[in-house]
Amino acid sequence: MTAAGIRIEDLFEKNIRRDINGVIKVDQEDERSVYTELDEYVVTGESLKHFDIFFRNYTAAMEEPTDRIGVWISGFFGSGKSHFLKILSYLLANREVRGKTALEFFREKITDPAIFANIEKAVTTGTKDVILFNIDSKANTANKGDEQIVNIFMRAFNDMRGYLGDVFWIADLEEDLEEKGLYEAFKAEFERINGEPWEERRVAYGFEQDDIIEALENCGHMSKEAATRLFENDGAGYTFSVEKFAKKLDKYCKSREKDHQVIFLVDEVGQYIGENSKLMLNLQNIVEELGTKLQGKAWVAVTSQADIDTVTKEHVKGHDFSKIQGRFNTRLGLTSANVDEVIKKRILHKKEEYRDVLASYYAEKQTILRNLLAFSNRAEIKVYKNEDDFVNVYPFVPYQFNLVQKVFDRIRETGFTGKHLAKGERSMLSAFKESTENYCENNVGMLIPFHAFYETIEGFLAPIIARTISHARKNDFLNDKDCELLEILFMIRSIKEIEPNLDNLIVLSISSVDEDKIILKQRIIGSLQRLEEQTLINKSEDRYYFLTNEEQEIDKEIKRIGIEEHQILDEIHGMLYDQKQGVCPASHKGYRFNRAIDDRVKSLSGADLTIKFLTPLSDQYNSKKGNQQSLSGENLSNIDSTDTLLFILPEDELIDQIRFYLKIEKYLKQNSSNRNNVEIQNILSTKQQNANSARAKALELIQKGVSDSRVFVDNKEVSPEKSSPKERIKEGLDLLIKNVYSKAGYVTKDYESESEVLRFLRSDDLERFGVEGSDINRLALKEVLDYIQIKSGKSGRVLLSDLKDRFTKKPYGWKEMTISGLVATLYLREEIKLRYQSEYLFKDPEATAKHLTRRDDADKLLIEIREKTGEEDLKTVKLILKDLFEKLSLPEKEGELFETAKGIFQKELSGLQVIEGKYEEEGSFPGRTPIKTYRKFLKELTDNSDPSAFLRDVASRKTEFEELHADAEPVKNFFNGSQVEIFRRLAHNYRDYSRNIQFLSEETRADIEEVNRILNLEEPYSQIRHLPVLEKKIEASIQEALSAQKKEVRESLDLVTKELEKDLSDEKFSDDFREKALGLFNVVKRTVEDAEDCALVQSQFSMINSLRVEAYRQIDLERQTIRERPPEIPYGRGTDNPGQTGGRCVSPQAPPVPQRTTRVINIWCFFVNSQPRFLIPFYQ
Repeated sequence: MTAAGIRIEDLFEKNIRRDINGVIKVDQEDERSVYTELDEYVVTGESLKHFDIFFRNYTAAMEEPTDRIGVWISGFFGSGKSHFLKILSYLLANREVRGKTALEFFREKITDPAIFANIEKAVTTGTKDVILFNIDSKANTANKGDEQIVNIFMRAFNDMRGYLGDVFWIADLEEDLEEKGLYEAFKAEFERINGEPWEERRVAYGFEQDDIIEALENCGHMSKEAATRLFENDGAGYTFSVEKFAKKLDKYCKSREKDHQVIFLVDEVGQYIGENSKLMLNLQNIVEELGTKLQGKAWVAVTSQADIDTVTKEHVKGHDFSKIQGRFNTRLGLTSANVDEVIKKRILHKKEEYRDVLASYYAEKQTILRNLLAFSNRAEIKVYKNEDDFVNVYPFVPYQFNLVQKVFDRIRETGFTGKHLAKGERSMLSAFKESTENYCENNVGMLIPFHAFYETIEGFLAPIIARTISHARKNDFLNDKDCELLEILFMIRSIKEIEPNLDNLIVLSISSVDEDKIILKQRIIGSLQRLEEQTLINKSEDRYYFLTNEEQEIDKEIKRIGIEEHQILDEIHGMLYDQKQGVCPASHKGYRFNRAIDDRVKSLSGADLTIKFLTPLSDQYNSKKGNQQSLSGENLSNIDSTDTLLFILPEDELIDQIRFYLKIEKYLKQNSSNRNNVEIQNILSTKQQNANSARAKALELIQKGVSDSRVFVDNKEVSPEKSSPKERIKEGLDLLIKNVYSKAGYVTKDYESESEVLRFLRSDDLERFGVEGSDINRLALKEVLDYIQIKSGKSGRVLLSDLKDRFTKKPYGWKEMTISGLVATLYLREEIKLRYQSEYLFKDPEATAKHLTRRDDADKLLIEIREKTGEEDLKTVKLILKDLFEKLSLPEKEGELFETAKGIFQKELSGLQVIEGKYEEEGSFPGRTPIKTYRKFLKELTDNSDPSAFLRDVASRKTEFEELHADAEPVKNFFNGSQVEIFRRLAHNYRDYSRNIQFLSEETRADIEEVNRILNLEEPYSQIRHLPVLEKKIEASIQEALSAQKKEVRESLDLVTKELEKDLSDEKFSDDFREKALGLFNVVKRTVEDAEDCALVQSQFSMINSLRVEAYRQIDLERQTIRERPPEIPYGRGTDNPGQTGGRCVSPQAPPVPQRTTRVINIWCFFVNSQPRFLIPFYQ
């Protein structure tokens, strides 16, 4: 038996055309469906693990109460989570169908005895109410998406008990009737009155109020008045909460058997919650409250397309999602592996007799299949691993399982779906079953192409998407194969795992093991071109993308946008020359160059070189006439490329890529107002991404173009060795520089930086830098020096900027820094002088290097030819330094001698300036004029910064120098020795001597006059030695006179104080007053004690007399005060006059105090024969 003769439908163990539910619906309860679901359920390795986890946790809660009663079942769309949830409901309720219980079905499916034992224990222990529902279906349609989950749970609970689910207060009424044993009586009474059963009419309770009120009254539940009020209120005051729900459930369980449980199994909770964090928190509260109050008597299991971590972290922002996650301790996640296994076992399981046939067929074709199914993709895509894999998967290819799942997920996430997919009415199982059924009549060798899955997906697509493809089928410019490719492009749209390039589209379209891939490729290329022409797809780089109707309209508008050539050239200019992304350097080896693209040139001031790129947009691109000579000698272009590096870019898709993204960017800029529409906004966002990708691709093409382009240097084609675009340009510039700058080779050593020039100026090894005995830069130095000499002869003025302007251009092309280094070399060789503004630079490497290398200083640095100083002048300068400054070891070179002499003179000048400052301290110092004259002379010399002029000036003024130096020498000695301090002290003391001269002897007065004479001499230097002797004699005389003066003052003070003490001896004066009066003379005592001056001591006689007058004035006032004070009346004595109230007795008037008159006599009258005499006070 050969495989090629077998029909595909004959391979399968079960009839591929049988009716199966591709999607499980939780509310589908008919016997056939339930039986099929239980009978054909495939327990995979993954689902077995989930059964084990769930029932292990469930049975543990039966033995020990727990609040961990939340189960979260997650899985992508079509993964089988709804089926798993429904099977759990069958097992927990031990559903019986056609005489067989769910447990019996699974006894054959569960191979692990321990797991089955747990399931059996869970099923057979206690009683259970299993409530299975789809939350979206059970929610109130008026509030769908917003209704609190606890309300939906309560509705399902009411439905399970047979109560009215939608109106909670009616359900509470039914519950109350049942608890009181009146429910059946009420229903019978209502049917008797109304004529129809209560269950059929209760939903319209508003229209049956009279009958309901009468039935309530007749069955004895409440009075007519109470019932009327109840219905008039219509539940207005009714409130419901999670806590109330938990209490009802707890009450219900306690009313049943001891181990009774209520299990809520809720499908698609994650989709219902969406991004509504309040609903997620409501679900958390339900699970938390039921777990806390019922301790395992109630369970909640829910399904979601996302796992709980994703739902809480993305949708429950601002809350403690770890707490929410903790409520769902049991988490079961279904993956694609589970779906793959189900499909292989339930749909694709092969008959035993064909397994070996297929295995042999794969062994024969495996090399062909490996080449046929070779994807061009970054991500790994599954193909057949071995014979068993081929047998289990055929007629599909392994990659299709994962890719179909991605398609389902992408359609759900991007909103290309209608309501059916949202409710889970399609699955992976149905997709593979339907695709197999459509191709089952083909023989083995057929491979189901990927577009076959579109038929399954089409039924639940949004109409606008389905209409795009259906319209394409009616397009006369397209064929069926074009539309099949369009279906593939739609399905893989936005799926990152597979790139929509040509190679991958070929693999996705393969429909036979023996497919001719070359023919298929040509067919696919033709289809892509036709689809792009009809604006059904869009090409971006090497990828193709499906377009919706809106995208098609936008693409048509983009295509109509015009882009000018200059805009494209602007983009190319930026890619080539922009400093952030460009491939061309701003400069090369210090050379700047003009920048050109086609006929557009951006010139730089002073640039001799040009780098140019010729694009396919240029009219001269294909010209065969001109002076561009190729390697073979042919003329290629009429563009003059003298002094130019020319790149002729290859013809590729560069221009198209640039035009493409410029059109998109222009469209986006013009249509920014359309972005309020979410769908349009997404399309425009994608277009922006396409533009970004095209821009990146264009940059890659520019770089590749430079690497692949033909290169011409100065009208001749060259072959650069480098392949890197940047290195290729640099190599071309090197060749251009060599051609254009013929004298560039004169420079054998370049200077690269200011620091290198400074290092050279500081160096002792001048030969290494070409200063002495070296050929380094010999020709370059000669060129520079010759130019300086010529220009100096013509204009007399040469600036550094003049040299740079000349030698940076052709035929030299020297670097500016190298020119600075050459000038520095001539400077060190003493061929030239450098003057910055008005100052000559000499022996200051830092300043010289700075001015030579900084561009801003180039037009301020003057260069002069240096004139040599004569030998006689040099000898004269050396003689001055030897004779006047005692300098013996002097340099021979002019520059060094200049530096030495100037340093000595500046030091001398600094000393003179210090001396001049001392005249400000003491104006009587001698020698001011010779110091000032000498200082001015040295200042004139040192201000000359030209070494040659300086040395000549010094030599010519030798005599003047010697005279001024001789005049200043004794003055310098005066200030540098001890004489200055003696002079300063005596000049200060002389003022004190003059003040005391009247108290001194004639001899001492003569000494003081001698001091004054010496101090006023113009040249007192030889007589200053006499001043200390005179000072000593004068000081001794003054001390003798001072002691005599102090003695006389003390004696006079003693006589006055004794006189006062006598007058103050009267007992009427208080001790304080006596102390105060005598204390007036303390100031005299202190002054005399501390005085060092005779005149000051003498002045105290007058002070004593003034204080004596003041003391007697105070005594007279105190006596007057005492006399006027009335005597005090002793305590207890009154007065004889009854009208008198008391007080002091009136004393007789005392005679007036005689007034003291003091006459002051001239102080010299007090002294007769050295004895003091005082005025005697008398009364008048």
